[in-house]
Amino acid sequence: MGEGVISIKKAVPIVVVTWILSLVSTLALVYVAPSVFPQWVNRGYNGVVAEKRMDEALMYTKLADGGVGSAKILDGTLTVTDLFDGSVLALKFTDGVGTTAKIGNGVVQGVQVGGTATITASWPNGSVISRQLWDGAVIGIDLTTGSLVAGMVLDGAITTAKIADGAVVTAKLADGSVTSAKIVDGQVMAVDLANGSVISAKIADGAVTTTKIADGAVTEAKIAAGAVTSTKVADSAIVTTKLADGSVTSGKILDGTITGLDLADNAVVTTKIVDGAVTTTKIANGAVATIKLADGAVTSLKILDGTITAADLGTGSVTNIKIADGAISTTKIADGAVTSAKIADGAVVTLKLADGSVTSAKILDGTITAADLASGSVTTTKIADGAVTSSKLADGAVTNIKLADGAIPFAWRESVEPVEKYFDPEWSIMPADGGGPFDVYIYLPQASQLIIMLHAQAFVARYASDQLVVQASVDGVWASPGNQILVSNTIMEGTFAEWLSTSAIWTYFASAGTHRVYMEWRMFYGNSWAYVAVRSLCVFALP
Repeated sequence: MGEGVISIKKAVPIVVVTWILSLVSTLALVYVAPSVFPQWVNRGYNGVVAEKRMDEALMYTKLADGGVGSAKILDGTLTVTDLFDGSVLALKFTDGVGTTAKIGNGVVQGVQVGGTATITASWPNGSVISRQLWDGAVIGIDLTTGSLVAGMVLDGAITTAKIADGAVVTAKLADGSVTSAKIVDGQVMAVDLANGSVISAKIADGAVTTTKIADGAVTEAKIAAGAVTSTKVADSAIVTTKLADGSVTSGKILDGTITGLDLADNAVVTTKIVDGAVTTTKIANGAVATIKLADGAVTSLKILDGTITAADLGTGSVTNIKIADGAISTTKIADGAVTSAKIADGAVVTLKLADGSVTSAKILDGTITAADLASGSVTTTKIADGAVTSSKLADGAVTNIKLADGAIPFAWRESVEPVEKYFDPEWSIMPADGGGPFDVYIYLPQASQLIIMLHAQAFVARYASDQLVVQASVDGVWASPGNQILVSNTIMEGTFAEWLSTSAIWTYFASAGTHRVYMEWRMFYGNSWAYVAVRSLCVFALP
């Protein structure tokens, strides 16, 4: 919609013009016939059958419905009184005949304005007033740029919803219009404050904390007399550099708090010492030299009992009765002066010994007993290698967990192939699987007692008196107790025995090193034969 054109929904409709035209057309047929018809009419026209009539003879009742056409009405002769109420319809108006003067004040309602009807800028200024507009009818595109001036807006008409976000800039705010209530708490930042704008009256009491004060910002000029009380100063906050020279007077120092560390060397001169203030405890031992003493000043009463040194005494002047119990301290004894002869037997008790002063050399060999040792004091490093003999071990003390892996030397072998011995009374090495010797090798880190065990399944056939005898040999030497019967035949001739499970054990003391242990066997009489099936040889050593 261009400038100067306004939607008919918001202005005066053209409907009234159409209504007037409809009214004129309708009334023309009813009221104007007597004044426009000639004194006679053609036969058959619109139902009038008389060939002629007098001017006054043609009455309203003589006209048929629709009998008066537009041509029968004299131009400009229809008046308001000739029109029937409601007879002028919209279609009776020609375009443009409904001028402002033809429309009564206040007669155009909102529903009478067409949806797309428009009027132009020919409307006089001020012709549309507030009550003639629908609420919300004026939208942004209806207003021309700059058309809405201050005088057209009612006071209070511009609410928050009418203002676009960010539309209120600094220039739109009146001086002093932004009060505290208008500012969101915590939104005034340092950049919002002008330099020097935060004066004393603007700061709440107690609001300036330590973190708010820049280092070195509090100068003397910033502190009012008496303003900084004790409660305002953090503990230890006032260091030496913060104090002006001479600012700490006697009244500022807490009584009794000046220690020796606070005084400079030679700071306490004679005039600073109150008469009689230097008591005995104030004088360091040995500080009063001869030169400090006036002649004759040291009388017998001035000498502390027992303070006379050897140099002060004549030879042999200090007898036993002159020495008080406990009077001879370490510092009183010259180095090396106390010999063994000077110490009474039993005089040196535990309390007299310094920690760590009793070394191994001071302890008489063989005098440390179990009672002298604290629980747990004998650690591994304190025990000499080989010192723990069998007699030192309590019965049952050496459990499996105490034995290191491989601590007990061990060798083992098993064969499953059956072997047989026929009528042979001579010793030979029992064969293993595959025909090799049934033997094992064992390494001994030290001289040890070998325990040799044989377990086998065997039987002897034919003669009841025959036996299978076995013997353990170590490097060709028989172990003790010598040969042993592994199995005997206990059945009659011509029958077979079942397999018997049997065992034998030997011992042999061997030196350190690697040893071969093997089994030998023979038939005792050589009149029968023997069979050995599954067999195992186990050898282990005990120190």
